[in-house]
Amino acid sequence: MTTPQISVSDIRALLDAQSERPVLYLTEDGQLDVWADAYVWHHRIVLTAAAATELLGEAPTREDIVEVLPEVQAAVDTVVETLATR
Repeated sequence: MTTPQISVSDIRALLDAQSERPVLYLTEDGQLDVWADAYVWHHRIVLTAAAATELLGEAPTREDIVEVLPEVQAAVDTVVETLATR
């Protein structure tokens, strides 16, 4: 599985999601997507909306999000590595 690259639009989709307790997760196809945490295997979760809000605040700008992309990319890399060993 190749490691997807996190983008501002991925984080924005997570923050704007209307589902209950949304998470950014790695799909079985190796893509990033947003869905309710109740439907996502916990080993595939990269970032929760609650953690993103804590990290970025209530109304982050594009620049705020760009600043944390390396940290979130590290989380994506960790999920990919974890899934590779399963």
